[in-house]
Amino acid sequence: MWSLLAAAFLLVNFHRTATGVLASSLAVAFDTSGTELGVLHSSFFYIYAALQLPAGLLVDRYGSRRAATVSLVVMTVGVGWFATAGSFPAAFLARGLIGLGGSTIYIATLAFLASWFRPDAYATMTGLTIAASGIGGVLATTPLAYTIDAVGWRSSILAAGVVGGLLAGAVWAVVRDSPPSEAVDRDPPTASAVLANTRTVLGEVETWLMGALLFLAIGMNFTVLGLWGVPFVADVYEVSVQTASLFVLVGNVGTILGSPVFGVLSDRLGSRTPLMILGGAAGVVVYLTLATVPPLPIVGVALFLALFANGSVTLDIDRYHCLNCFWGNRGDVTAPTRPSGLRRRRRDGCLTPAAHEPPPHPKPPGARLPPGWASRTATRSWSSGWTE
Repeated sequence: MWSLLAAAFLLVNFHRTATGVLASSLAVAFDTSGTELGVLHSSFFYIYAALQLPAGLLVDRYGSRRAATVSLVVMTVGVGWFATAGSFPAAFLARGLIGLGGSTIYIATLAFLASWFRPDAYATMTGLTIAASGIGGVLATTPLAYTIDAVGWRSSILAAGVVGGLLAGAVWAVVRDSPPSEAVDRDPPTASAVLANTRTVLGEVETWLMGALLFLAIGMNFTVLGLWGVPFVADVYEVSVQTASLFVLVGNVGTILGSPVFGVLSDRLGSRTPLMILGGAAGVVVYLTLATVPPLPIVGVALFLALFANGSVTLDIDRYHCLNCFWGNRGDVTAPTRPSGLRRRRRDGCLTPAAHEPPPHPKPPGARLPPGWASRTATRSWSSGWTE
């Protein structure tokens, strides 16, 4: 079941990064400038970012299975429209629709992981989910470049749309929100609870510190790999698009390896913050080497190391999950709004139980999520700049 949701997130990342290889084809098809091409690329992110908060509410209300299925259907419609668009405005709107469809899938996957896996495996599974998205980035590089060369960009994108439609049917048929023995409360949180949870999340200093890290790291990644990486290598080093896409592919391999490696290390060491600081700093240093226009082989090495190091930032979502998990054992949606029940000392970014309370028992697989879990997680995701 997780593999299907991971495949859905793979498709999301494929579509949001495919414009790098598609850049020259789109420029010819729609007679666009570099600025217009950037606007077309960003149309995905405008709607994707705006819908992170509603996405959490939808997952809370309808569950991972239904939310992911509908998202894939909407994304598939957008992909079909984009592949057949005859003008720049139509392509802009179609790519926005793709972003609309993709906006719920990551939050739905996180909710699924929280329902089916123990907390001590959560960072590992989150890392593996991000690794799956890295495979989507790989497919959007050299494989897509050669497919475009063989059948054209429109047929290539349509084929991806067909895959999305088939995947929507598979998610509906196979995925379940929780183990059969666990009933999941689908009563939507009240408006006052949503506002209270939002204020709690946005009032935490960690939200903004980690948000700054994610804003810079993820934004930089998708600027380089999502659009300008392939044109930069092709133009500066005077190589073909297919050759340039190989270097971006190497960078995405760094994502595939880095995210699960940091996730496993985090779960085994029981530590988040040092790994995030180390990885974030290393990513910045490596990216700075690209500003010097190094020899072409160094570009591939730098992209791999930067994306591997930035795999550490995926631990941020797990840091917030630990608070949700603690209160999830109590099933109390209002608990995160009552700081008196928490000791204000942080331990790796997590609020810990008050001294007079016993530590929470490890969450068994399938333990019921509290109402509003996904909306609180989506608030953190949105405020952290996870949506680029």
